[in-house]
Amino acid sequence: MANLQARSDQARPLLVVAHPGHELRLYGWCALAQPDLFILTKGARGQDRSDRVDASRRLAASFCMTTVEPLGALRDRDAYQLILDGRAQPFLATIEDLANLICERGYSEIVTDAWQGYNPSHDVIHIMARCAAARAGARLERSIPVFDYPVLPKALAPNEPLGPHYHTVALDASQLRKKLAAMEAYPEVESEREELLALECAAELASEPLHTPRSVASILSANSTPVYELYGQARVASGVYQHVLRRHHVIAIVRELICAHADILDAAA
Repeated sequence: MANLQARSDQARPLLVVAHPGHELRLYGWCALAQPDLFILTKGARGQDRSDRVDASRRLAASFCMTTVEPLGALRDRDAYQLILDGRAQPFLATIEDLANLICERGYSEIVTDAWQGYNPSHDVIHIMARCAAARAGARLERSIPVFDYPVLPKALAPNEPLGPHYHTVALDASQLRKKLAAMEAYPEVESEREELLALECAAELASEPLHTPRSVASILSANSTPVYELYGQARVASGVYQHVLRRHHVIAIVRELICAHADILDAAA
């Protein structure tokens, strides 16, 4: 993955997500905090279209947010293949790029996807963000807070708890209408949007909580079957996929990322 480009400016948060569109879940927080935005993959379900990446650029520009380029450099299927093959090096390289960026920009905090056992890219980017913050913090000799947020409602990711509550942004009626309009205008997320609206009431959509991440030890010790594994089994059975991406594949990558940053992660905890 190419080196990330930095921009000189006052300190601000950095939002680190797996897929374009995740920033919609934090619509109100983004409007307030104006974070810089890093996206790992195109999030196009195996396609090479850039509609969602372009939509995220437009949304970021509307909030005076800066995107960290390259934005969505990986295809989702390539990220999955790296995990299936046990190839951690591209993820480690991106962690190093992110750490360098954090040092150069002096970000005040990092916000990232929560570990929810729903999508492997969500879980891997969660660990990557924590490793990058720890590495940058060690270089800067200061703690860089990391917070996460639930990408999915609890009903879709019931087996992985969130960490302690840190802060909630509450949207008023006008802000909620703008958030819903932004979701409506965002390409390629119709099914996800309808599923979300069926599971969350207006009050839940208007609440944007941030959490302190769970300990890495609790993540590694969990033994529940993740949603993506069940989904993969069904897709293999129907002939769509050839291989099931399982929890042990993700944990193997995560252990490599953690092992490369074990000393500073311990210090940052």
